[in-house]
Amino acid sequence: MKQHLLSHSANWLLVVLVGGTIILSAWIHQLAGMTLPLPWDDEFSFVWPARAMAEHGTLHAPELNPERDIFWMPPGYAVALAGVFKVFGFSLPVARGFSWFCAAAALVVLVVFLARYPLRLLTSALLCWIFVNGAFVTIGNVARMDALCLLMGAGTLLLLQRERRWAGLAIAALAILVHPNGVYFGAVAVAWILVDRGLQWGRPRGTDWVLLGIAGAAWAAYLAYVAAHWPSFQADMAMQFARKARRAPWTELMTATSLGVLGLYLVLGVLSLIRDRSRLLPLAFSGACFFLVLFGHEMWYEVFNSLAFFLLACSVLWALWDVLSRRRVVAVAATGLALLPMLLFFYRHGFIEGLRGFPRDMEWGWGMRMSDGADYFTRNDAEAIAAQLERYAAPGRMLRVQFYPRGDALLADRYLPKGFLPFFPHFTETKPDILIARKSRYIPTWVDKVRVQVFQQIPEETEAFRERDETEMWYLADLRTRPASTTAPKIDGEHEPIRQ
Repeated sequence: MKQHLLSHSANWLLVVLVGGTIILSAWIHQLAGMTLPLPWDDEFSFVWPARAMAEHGTLHAPELNPERDIFWMPPGYAVALAGVFKVFGFSLPVARGFSWFCAAAALVVLVVFLARYPLRLLTSALLCWIFVNGAFVTIGNVARMDALCLLMGAGTLLLLQRERRWAGLAIAALAILVHPNGVYFGAVAVAWILVDRGLQWGRPRGTDWVLLGIAGAAWAAYLAYVAAHWPSFQADMAMQFARKARRAPWTELMTATSLGVLGLYLVLGVLSLIRDRSRLLPLAFSGACFFLVLFGHEMWYEVFNSLAFFLLACSVLWALWDVLSRRRVVAVAATGLALLPMLLFFYRHGFIEGLRGFPRDMEWGWGMRMSDGADYFTRNDAEAIAAQLERYAAPGRMLRVQFYPRGDALLADRYLPKGFLPFFPHFTETKPDILIARKSRYIPTWVDKVRVQVFQQIPEETEAFRERDETEMWYLADLRTRPASTTAPKIDGEHEPIRQ
């Protein structure tokens, strides 16, 4: 009876802990607004196909390429986001809100997963602390596929734990269509089933068939889509693989730090095989996240780095608890002592946030930060841009407008006059006609080289057509009257400079 009451109380504590964390996260999401992160290049690239799907039933986005579809990423995220736009309408805040929802749902799934392991209150509390770090806040506030991919990875993990192997494989297969990083979760699923069941996988049951049918239909549709646009797919994938290869991921693997981490995985894996094979599952998921970051090498993947080391720390704590659990006082003391250096490590690497100035002083991405009170983009800004563009209207012709930062186009779009299209060339020779560029206190100094490239296209004598708050300034250049730059400026996130 006493044990039952303790378990019941622990369940309620978990509900309060997770619910409070989600409420805190929602508040931080509002504070982050449009400055943590800024409207990003990747959002421009990934949101327009979703809008096209929602409004026209096609992935072809003329904002990216007037001649063809773009194939550098699978279309799962665009299709999912299109469904959100169908219900809530198109806007950047709606797209970012979808990411936040996915991140929050992933937290719930992971806490449910941890509940079957020792120290569930401690590990869940640590996960909730990690959930409000800069990396988690950012992927929940950017229109990219990382949050959805994380949710699907966590869902795969939970389904495997609950012995829903076929359902887990189906979700992992769908995750690959959201982002190629889903391959790591698929590898975990296959490896775990082989370790746990060998070749005796059993038959799908109930909803397994539904999920397998959805995954099969989605893959069939994707393969047909690729086959119909094979030359474009080849060209885009060649760019992606070449870009990844230039980063030489194997050199990262051979560093002393990486080898040390791999050694720890090996030791914990052996201990798990000896004492509790079920712990191989979170350890394998940790390893998947570790290799995802190591080989992917994108700043957006820091959230997976946080998860990799969190689950690695959990595995250490569980192993320690096993060894000392017969002497409860010693076990509690040893766990506390082990936790202190872990927390210090997490803090030094940004996996947890300090309390001073939290969350208003939060920064991420080498200088992106919370708003200091001055709005990043207002309706008056958009109306000023629209009024300026009106002066350059060409009756009977659509003019393409390039924005810097590129993601600002998603905020200005609804206010643009008729006859103007937000545009940045992806794999096309088509050039923009008009450039709208801004200076802002919120743009980090590390992208100054991009700003220099952009402003080279604006005559030196050009004055800002709008200024506010001393640092926010907008400029316009008519690119039809000047030679366009041959180098596409970039802010390196998911991709390299895009071939014009």
